[in-house]
Amino acid sequence: AAGADLVAEIPAWFALQSAEGFARAGVRLLQCCGVTHMSFGSESGDIDELSQLA
Repeated sequence: AAGADLVAEIPAWFALQSAEGFARAGVRLLQCCGVTHMSFGSESGDIDELSQLA
């Protein structure tokens, strides 16, 4: 799919949860698929702020 290595659909139950629940489901899904590294982008660009929020 446009150069993607993996395309996954998060079940509706998790997609309807809070942002934290949605994110947790996505990370868990990737772990179950054997993914060991993730990358993301941010509009903020402030790594210190992102680290505090994590």
